Amino acid sequence: MSPKQRPPEGDTLERTEVETTVWTVGHGAGSPDDLERRLRVAGIQMIVDVRAQPAVFRTPDFTKPTLELLAADAGLGYRWLGASLGRVSPESPTASRATAGDAFVAGIHEIIALAQVARTVVLCSEQAPDLCRRSLVIAPALRERGVPVVHLLGETSWRLHEQPLPLEEPS
Repeated sequence: MSPKQRPPEGDTLERTEVETTVWTVGHGAGSPDDLERRLRVAGIQMIVDVRAQPAVFRTPDFTKPTLELLAADAGLGYRWLGASLGRVSPESPTASRATAGDAFVAGIHEIIALAQVARTVVLCSEQAPDLCRRSLVIAPALRERGVPVVHLLGETSWRLHEQPLPLEEPS
């Protein structure tokens, strides 16, 4: 599926019912303002940070305290689930064991519960979802539980998660 333009019309802060769809985004090398704008355009209300180490020195603009402040200033919720979802690498020989573990399953269930009350985005640092545990580990676990996953690709483009994730065509 090629990237779509403009996220589908959906929930706003005024609505009480929220579709149980989980969105994903990677902050990449952009600025916090760029990230906030992308989340606002998509109607996001809750950020779930799945980075194991949200104080990475190579991206000082995206530390946990900075994202908590960005979320608060933008009227968004913020939850860090890096302890349960951040250390699961799809390349690891223990990945299947980790995704079956209690902490991982509890993290997935927490994302689903949040998505049932607020438009929720799973955030990590990788810009491209194809290279990240968002699409390689977390999205499949959500899909197994019947939850659609949408990857934010740019400010106004997105792609529905499919199994297997289609490869990007060269530009």
